[in-house]
Amino acid sequence: MGRTDFCGGRDDLLIHMIETKLMKLPDETLVYPGHGYPTKIGVEKETNPYLS
Repeated sequence: MGRTDFCGGRDDLLIHMIETKLMKLPDETLVYPGHGYPTKIGVEKETNPYLS
């Protein structure tokens, strides 16, 4: 997954992958984003306004 503002980037594919892959993982699954601190899927589900 990556940026969608570069040539060839597809925001529809990024959203699809988040919904069908990442959000299906157990809530305790650790995620290591490209920026920031590690987090868990469950924390992101509860606190990330972009995932609601």
